[in-house]
Amino acid sequence: MTALPTTDGIYLISLSDDHYITRSTTGHLSEVEKQRAETIAHPLARRCFEMGRFYLRTLLGARLGLEPAAVPIRIGPTGKPELALASDCRPCHFSLSHSGNCIAIALSEQAVGVDLETRCPPSWKSIARRFFSDSEQAWIAQAECPEIAFVRLWTMKEAAVKLSAGTLLRGLRDFELLSPEASALMSPSDRPIRTSSYVLSEKQWLSTAAFSDGQKKERIFPLFERAGKDAWSLIERVENQYLMRGICASGQV
Repeated sequence: MTALPTTDGIYLISLSDDHYITRSTTGHLSEVEKQRAETIAHPLARRCFEMGRFYLRTLLGARLGLEPAAVPIRIGPTGKPELALASDCRPCHFSLSHSGNCIAIALSEQAVGVDLETRCPPSWKSIARRFFSDSEQAWIAQAECPEIAFVRLWTMKEAAVKLSAGTLLRGLRDFELLSPEASALMSPSDRPIRTSSYVLSEKQWLSTAAFSDGQKKERIFPLFERAGKDAWSLIERVENQYLMRGICASGQV
């Protein structure tokens, strides 16, 4: 167990009954974040948003040496939240996802996307036919458990969309899964994306996405799990890496 980590990694938070919104919690949020929270009708979704921003600001504050409320988060030109740091500051990128009562926050010196899912939708077959390529549907069909393969591919695609700051429904069609062996055949202009897929539990899957430098096996993000107030545990989970590429009209991501 460790105090608040400041390294690149994936930080997992499970919202249990001891997580409740207080003045000190919402005090970390910006006025824009508070206003957005008020527009979220579903109580659990609103709670996840508020606690996600609370922990995001807490983690970024520890990394930057700032009070959480002073962390300069802004909306970038693509609509994706980003840090407004001076050009001479150490770069820091982040991505946030939540599903059910679970939150995942990715921190990295390089651009990153993360997606977390805790269930497979009943209509997963029709979703796959609509948004996945023929080769991806074949990859799912050949899997030992097609439902799990669908969720893993969905999280990989959504993480890739977040990495590139695209819109979800259009972006799902803009990235296609490649076999890991294909990395040596990729041209630099294709800007391949390396996705890491983690099995957190029987009903919890997570994927990260980062632009690949062409290596067969690239750095894996460590996983930290909240283990109490300001305490985090490094955890081990099953992980696989896959390559994806953009298939936009320009041929590039």
